[in-house]
This record gives sequence, structure tokens and C-alpha cells, in this order.
Amino acid sequence: MGMASANVHCTNATDKQISYANNSSLQNKVLLKTRPMLKDTIKDMLSKIFPVTCIKLADLGCASGPDAFLPTYEIMNTITGICQQSHSESPELQVFLNDLSHNDFNTVFRSIPAFHARLLEDKRDLRGPCFITGIAGSFYQRLFPNKTIHFAHSSYCLHWLSKVPKGDLLAKSLLDLVDKGLVNESDVDSFNTPYYYPCEEEPKKIIKNEGSFVLDKIKTFKVN
Repeated sequence: MGMASANVHCTNATDKQISYANNSSLQNKVLLKTRPMLKDTIKDMLSKIFPVTCIKLADLGCASGPDAFLPTYEIMNTITGICQQSHSESPELQVFLNDLSHNDFNTVFRSIPAFHARLLEDKRDLRGPCFITGIAGSFYQRLFPNKTIHFAHSSYCLHWLSKVPKGDLLAKSLLDLVDKGLVNESDVDSFNTPYYYPCEEEPKKIIKNEGSFVLDKIKTFKVN
């Protein structure tokens, strides 16, 4: 299954002034807001698989800015803390950073030495080794073999779409402005915001109907 028929929206390269890397402060706030839930989920996962020699983690939609390694860093801190409390050796961590093939993976890979240096500076030899791999492709398609991932993380990417769904409120509002003569129809046709924020009930319904996952927690919060 290829991506040829889809409209692929990707972020600008990191060396561009108008790039994700230079304009991702909001995404960083979201990651920090969800940190307690991430830690609770990691603790629950470890309670079910421990002891384990290597934990395999997938970060879906890693992008290429300063937030690319933040989930990995938080997860490693949580795992190290739990192992210290139980006087256990920290497991190795295999991290699969995933994004679309047009993502600026070169910048991600160039940032790996600095990330490893930060790990050594923070915790010395308390953490287990961390191995990082880039996986290019859409997470709406299969990315990994069976039974290879212990934990999958995704933040601030599921609302990005290849097309706006029918009945979208923004599209309807713009068309209303066209009908009133306040906006030119050609301007609306050239305007594209490929993201969609669902209400709380929408993901609940989708997860229930699809059947592959169980929804343990859901929480909404405001971010300025």
C-alpha cells in the first residue's frame, strides 16, 4: 500500500525560518501537559512485562524539532526511576522514531549525539543503553512486524489530515462567508488547513467501534 494517492502534508526543513522546529512551542506545552499520563502508562506497562532486557518504543509523528526526543527522554527517566526503586537493572531501550518520508530525518540523526550526551550528564550510568532508529512512513499503514513494539507514543499529530472531512465546521463557516459576499470563493478554494480537532465523543466512538484498543483514560485541557 503506497502513499501516492494521498495528499501528503509535511513540515518544512529545520533550516527554514518558517519550520516546525522554530514554531513548535505549543506542541511542547502539550507534551508537558500530558507528562503525568505518560508516566502512569509507562508504570502500568512495566508492571506487566517486567523483568525485560529490552523495551521497544515507537514514537509516531516525531517531527524534527526540539521536541523530537522529549517523549523518549521522559520515558527513559520514568523507567530509570522505577528500576531504582525496585533495585533492578535498567533495561536497554530500542526507540523507533517515525514520521512521513519527507520529514527532516537528517536533523533528527544529527541530534542523536547531543541527546546521548544529555543522558550521560543527567544520570551517568544509571540508564540502560538507548538505540535510536528512524522509520519513515505513515502510521495509518503497517510499520512494524508482529509483536515487536512494547509501547507506542503519539502526540499532537493525529489531527493532521490528508483532506478535510465532509461537514467540517471551518469549511462550512467559510462557505457561509462566500454566500454573504464577504469572501471570494477563489480565496476559499486556495485556503487549506489540514488539521481537525475532534470533540471528546468522537475518538471514544471510533475506538469503541474499531475494537482493537481499550480506552482507559481521556482528558481535555486548554492550551494557550
